[in-house]
Amino acid sequence: MIQVEQLGKSYQRGDQSIVVLDRLDLTVQDGEFVALMGPSGSGKSTLLNLIAGIDRPTAGTIRIDGIDIGQLDEASLARWRAKHVGFVFQFYNLIPVLTAAENVALPLTLSDLPAAQRSAQVAEALAAVGLADRAGHIPSELSGGQQQRVAIARAASSSGSRLPGPSLPIPVLSWPMSPPAISIGSQPRTFWPCSSGLTKNGARPSLW
Repeated sequence: MIQVEQLGKSYQRGDQSIVVLDRLDLTVQDGEFVALMGPSGSGKSTLLNLIAGIDRPTAGTIRIDGIDIGQLDEASLARWRAKHVGFVFQFYNLIPVLTAAENVALPLTLSDLPAAQRSAQVAEALAAVGLADRAGHIPSELSGGQQQRVAIARAASSSGSRLPGPSLPIPVLSWPMSPPAISIGSQPRTFWPCSSGLTKNGARPSLW
């Protein structure tokens, strides 16, 4: 579960302080699929970066499964990211010379999983996004939508957890995506839980 309490983030530009997030509260339960919406500059990417442990807040707390990630030192935070966070980037960032399976397997090489378990994790992730039959294809042989699903599979398999069970990496992130969930900025806040094959059966929350 993701718990954000009184979160603040500001940047210093010369003698001016730019407030991006101000006392934001947010809870995302296990199994929820949530998207952030808002105008450019409203703080969507900043919030995702903070929850993913890429950036640090100016104020407030971020707890992931009860762990206050703001209290982790840089080395501990890096280990936490590697084990618990999967990233889906806007432009996918697939390695063009690697097959779909090899791209999904890439972050697993940083884990201590045996090779057989890594292969099983990769196969399970690709099957979960409907690409079991495209495992041996390189990105140029895949459609844009298939490349996106490879990126999602890579994010979902980026720890040693079973997919899509309760220890799926948390959260899966993307910059930007479109399903409406939480609106940030001048628009009213709205929320719709979205269903996904990767958030069923008590899986970790996904935040987009």
